[in-house]
Amino acid sequence: LPPFFGLISALLLARLARRLSPMPADAVDRALPFLSGALWVTYSTVVLFDTLLTACVLLALGGVVEAWRGRPRRGWLAYAAGVGLGLLAKGPVVLVHVLPVALLAPWWATDSPPAGWRRWYLGSMAAVVLGAGLGLAWALAAAAREGPAYRTAILWEQTAGRMGHAFAHQRPWWWYVPLLPVILFPWTLWPPLWRSLARVVRAPVEVSTRFALAWVVPGWIILSLISGKQVHYLMPLLPGFAILAAVAYPRIDPTAHRWDTAATAGCLILAGLLLLFSPGIHRILTLPGWATAISFQWGLVFLLGGLLLGLAKGGREQVVALSLVSPALLILAHLAGRGVAARAYDLRPVAHFLEAAETAGRPIAYVGRYSGQFHFLGRLERPFDQITPPQVARWTADHPSGLVVRDQRSPAAAAGAILSRPYRDGVIGIWEASGTRIDR
Repeated sequence: LPPFFGLISALLLARLARRLSPMPADAVDRALPFLSGALWVTYSTVVLFDTLLTACVLLALGGVVEAWRGRPRRGWLAYAAGVGLGLLAKGPVVLVHVLPVALLAPWWATDSPPAGWRRWYLGSMAAVVLGAGLGLAWALAAAAREGPAYRTAILWEQTAGRMGHAFAHQRPWWWYVPLLPVILFPWTLWPPLWRSLARVVRAPVEVSTRFALAWVVPGWIILSLISGKQVHYLMPLLPGFAILAAVAYPRIDPTAHRWDTAATAGCLILAGLLLLFSPGIHRILTLPGWATAISFQWGLVFLLGGLLLGLAKGGREQVVALSLVSPALLILAHLAGRGVAARAYDLRPVAHFLEAAETAGRPIAYVGRYSGQFHFLGRLERPFDQITPPQVARWTADHPSGLVVRDQRSPAAAAGAILSRPYRDGVIGIWEASGTRIDR
């Protein structure tokens, strides 16, 4: 689903770029390459909500443009659908991305909507209410059915609880700033783009520029002020950056110097050297044990990629080459680490074993904090008892036919386990209650 909604987002971005004025006919060709940064490419393949949320945001913002262009009924219905589906996808955070653009319309629009600004704001508020009704139709019913703890989780902790004092992922307000070079890599290392963006932003006279700024700047500020932060929370802002880059593209020097790609090429060459000398690097840096098992020969591929990128010349040729960097890196990471990383993180054998144990009616306890990974992979239906090491003896005495699951730092600590598998830098094991011996 995430790659599918990544494709949907790209199509919605293309449609939005066409509808904004005065974006030229090739606006799509200019915008989509700049959606290829490291954050977008990586998290479009990860099972998270944010790619789905981005599609909902683009649907809503496309509705804003439709309403401004004289089709208010169609536009506000699309806006309401985007808000409602975004609420179902990830809660009220969808409003962080779509509400500022609607409220700041008098600033970014070149002229008033046909019905006037009063009806504009009435229509936008009605669309928000309609979208909220769509989301609450499920949330309230689910909360009433599942009880107080579930109601508190979905209506408070996962929404308002993150705003001021988050229960998870607490970060300082500036946390996103140092991550920006990685989020937009390789575009952060391409000087012609930033020179052109500076000229565009310094005097934002075009609708598309102001529209994108009304989208990206308030969203960045609000997400920075919210205490709970994760890097993928910024994904719905990336299409706005792509539109800004598309506006700046014609101002990029078509005879860009070959040295403009030197920083990105240097990063690829450095990665190749690290792989080539990975055994020695492992003794200096703290890396997962499985990382040293990656074949050093992949370093040659990174070196070759860096050298080829350094040969690109001219603005358009460099845009094409740079837009391929993050996708190529992701593919190489999967190919290079496919075997060793899979062995270190494959929990399916353990999950299937626990599925059979659940079917047989055996009670199961997990020592430490459990995140649901075996229930997802094994399609388990009953919750585990979560216990601490001092509670193991009491639990096994009360459940003589039970099983105890725990991940250990050392393979030697899995002695006596009826099933053990490598996991991260250690091992995960399953012990029968009648013979359990787990080191604290």
